[in-house]
Parts: sequence; structure tokens; C-alpha cells
Amino acid sequence: MIISTPEAMFEYGSEAAKHHPFVLLQWELGAGKTTWTKGYAAGLDIDPALVHSPTFTYMNIYEEKLLHIDMYRMENPADLLHKWLLDAIDQYDHIVIERPKRTEQYAGEGRIQLLIEKKGDARDVTLSSP
Repeated sequence: MIISTPEAMFEYGSEAAKHHPFVLLQWELGAGKTTWTKGYAAGLDIDPALVHSPTFTYMNIYEEKLLHIDMYRMENPADLLHKWLLDAIDQYDHIVIERPKRTEQYAGEGRIQLLIEKKGDARDVTLSSP
């Protein structure tokens, strides 16, 4: 799917929140990940202004509804255990994991993987199962 505006990316995220409680998010730098995640939060009635990248904090929790994890700085999936993130995953109904490692370990009902790639000013979004 080609998305040509930030507003459309936001709306796509908002719609995804209604149908996909567990999202693995891959993207190129500057491809619209934050805009998509803000839309996802809005779809859960969370103020999108609260949404910020968890790159340096590893995870953010929004209104006890959404767990937002960024695995970019984690050297390997074992870091999840040290950060207590695996326990946190079981406590939330909606989860977005950015730059997941070993995506096959997240396979399951209602779980999707999104790849967002830049195509000039537009974005190409590919949806698949992990």
C-alpha cells in the first residue's frame, strides 16, 4: 500500500489499532514510524501528543492501554529478560514493538508485521504475519 501524506499514515495507524492488538514495526529512518504510532495511540483514545520514541528508554506505556517497545539498542533478545520487558508484554492488550529481533518468536493470532519504506515523498507499507 502506498501512503502519500503524514495524515494518511496517522489514519492508517488509527485504523490498525482497531484490528491489530500486536504490531511489529520495521522501517527506514524517517519513514513515518512516529506518525503511525501516534495514529495507533489515537485509535485507542490515547492523546497522540503523549507518544514519543522509546529508543533510549526501551519502552513507554501510554495510559495503561498501550505498551510501546523499541528494540533498536538491544544487542540480542536475551536483553528482553534483563529489561523485564517479556513480563510487561503479557500485561497489555495493545503492543507495538519497533525493530523487533527474531520476529518468528512473536507469531500468533492478531499479530502483524509492518514494513514501512520510503518511496520519494510517499511511503510503501507492507503488512504480513510474523
